[in-house]
Amino acid sequence: MFRNGMHVMITRPNETQPILHYGICPSCHAKTPFDLKGVQRWDAEIAAQLNVPPIMTVWQCRNCDTTLMEPSIIPIEQDD
Repeated sequence: MFRNGMHVMITRPNETQPILHYGICPSCHAKTPFDLKGVQRWDAEIAAQLNVPPIMTVWQCRNCDTTLMEPSIIPIEQDD
């Protein structure tokens, strides 16, 4: 699946494959898959003060193990 400039693999709940997100890591600059590590939730008021969504996914780079929020992952162009 290609969503918002990023390749995303969605799995069904009964499958054992991890949910992956493909992009370019801002730390190591590798085109790599990212493993879903969890979801960060903020109170709506705090999120508004920080100018971030109240719910964001947390991903880990398979190349360098950097953990980051989804907006930090650099999209891979669809032609790549």
